[in-house]
Amino acid sequence: MKLKILLSALFTAAMTTLSYGACIINVPLDSRPVSNEYLRDLTKISSDEYLSVSKDGLDMYTASGEGNKKGDSKLVRKELRELVEKHNDPDTTVIISTPGYITNGLVAGRTGENYSDAQEALNELKSLISDHPLPHYKIDIVMPRVLPETRAGKIWPNDEKSKGLAYFYLNEVPNSPQKEEIEKSYQYVDVVQLLTEYAYVRCKAEEMGEESLLPFEKRFFEYFKNTYSSDEYIDYIEKAELPYKFTAELFENILSIENENVDIVVGIDDVKFPSFIEYGYGKHLFSLPLKDGFPIKFSYSRKYLETDKNSVENVLAAKKGKRELDAALLGNGERVNILSGTDELPQLIYARDCVQRNGVCANLELSFNERRNRVAKFDANNPSKIANICVNFTNAQVKPKTERKFTMLVFDYEGGSPYYIKDMLQRFRSAAENGDNIGLIELFSTEQITRSNVFYRDILDKSELAKTVPSRNGLFELDVYSAWNTNANAIGLGIAQAQVYSVADKKGIPTKKEAVENLYKHLLEDGEYTKNGKRELVGKSFKPQDDKNSAELLSVLNADAVKEALMGGKCDMGGKEYTIEDIKLTNYSFPWLRTFEVLLEDEVAITGA
Repeated sequence: MKLKILLSALFTAAMTTLSYGACIINVPLDSRPVSNEYLRDLTKISSDEYLSVSKDGLDMYTASGEGNKKGDSKLVRKELRELVEKHNDPDTTVIISTPGYITNGLVAGRTGENYSDAQEALNELKSLISDHPLPHYKIDIVMPRVLPETRAGKIWPNDEKSKGLAYFYLNEVPNSPQKEEIEKSYQYVDVVQLLTEYAYVRCKAEEMGEESLLPFEKRFFEYFKNTYSSDEYIDYIEKAELPYKFTAELFENILSIENENVDIVVGIDDVKFPSFIEYGYGKHLFSLPLKDGFPIKFSYSRKYLETDKNSVENVLAAKKGKRELDAALLGNGERVNILSGTDELPQLIYARDCVQRNGVCANLELSFNERRNRVAKFDANNPSKIANICVNFTNAQVKPKTERKFTMLVFDYEGGSPYYIKDMLQRFRSAAENGDNIGLIELFSTEQITRSNVFYRDILDKSELAKTVPSRNGLFELDVYSAWNTNANAIGLGIAQAQVYSVADKKGIPTKKEAVENLYKHLLEDGEYTKNGKRELVGKSFKPQDDKNSAELLSVLNADAVKEALMGGKCDMGGKEYTIEDIKLTNYSFPWLRTFEVLLEDEVAITGA
């Protein structure tokens, strides 16, 4: 029997009227499963109704480029209005991701040419909220990623390579020990790196003064301004900055909407250094300005989020006060919050809404392995800070917490040590013996992780687990698992699941079947595929086809082993005990015809005591 405390019948009888059953309307970031099906599946755990605009208005970007299409935000806006008109009441929550609503999708929203009707879209949003003021509107504003986007429109007049920062570095340090590698990999750059390097140096000069530039940065800056000063280039340079500038303007406009049912989340999409800056700093070739002990990632994203006079943070401070800004940066804002990441934000928003509607939040306790201060390549903050902000945000300042603790283990393979697996297994055992809900978030390094190094597999492996948890099967002790993509993605998705699970558990919502289905999918996609199987397929030069069930995908999921570890497990939720009888995958496919993400759907048979 699973070592978890069952809620007593007396407690269940004393509960107030259940408040689940809200209507959740979603405008996705794009058409990927993480933006659609996986949010839908999370709402099932809390037994909420899920509605979304059709995929007719959403985008598609395949690996080959064949069949690529931008979204159709005009159609999305039309369909959303129709949905809201049918559900114009306080029990409706509308989650609007602005890329899908305004700029034809997340990918297209990174390219300046897709902002031609942005003002029209903003006016329509204001009109929608004015005409239908009763629902709760959660506006998810995405500050675009740092890397320029080449899939959604032309971003430069030609495809020629250019002299990059490394070229001017070698002029300054011609005898660098890394000269051969720099010449080979960094000296001449494509347009993506060229524009990233220019934005980095320009924003650094604007923020700290040109005197702050390193000699090679200064020479590159002068070269860029002299070489690309003609009208042929100016329009492209301005359009590269436009998505970030508009995002700040969008925030200011939405902030001015006078409706207490409108909340705003600003998400920070992938942020990273230009490749040579990252390489040179890592090789100790030069020093960089620091903030809170970490190198500053100068970019348009940083400029329009933090430093420009009209940036998101400065506008928030000017209009609502410094205290509100400080709260927003910690996830404690009442109406406005600023979070790391992108793909996970709609699920975090839903989790917060679920907590607010039900008046109770998870009694979350975070447990990390070893160090917690690494800022990963694509992230704005370190894992500890990201996790605590996510907890604050989803707690939504709701005071009542579940009596039952939710222990969330966060295992970082790069910022921590894989040798701490034994220590984490002991924490896992303690949580199980205490009757806690248990979640596991794994943060993988950029290096290949073998299956034997994946912590959850030590839970799955009965012989390994038996060393610290005698006579336990183990894997079915998990209620939540997440390891998807970036640190911010993995942490946010895991904490969102924990909050929703805790609310359902507390309220006695009989959705353990849906919770196990959600767990199985994440174990397979996050733990097996994202960090292992994907590499196997890429190594084979595998090209996904439009198949509902892909034999090649199934071959790398390790689905039978994970299923076996779950089968027969005794688990509980909402005061009832359940047994996992059977699990089967009903869909395992590549919806974007690329190996980056998959769509998994499953069916669980579960019996309840």
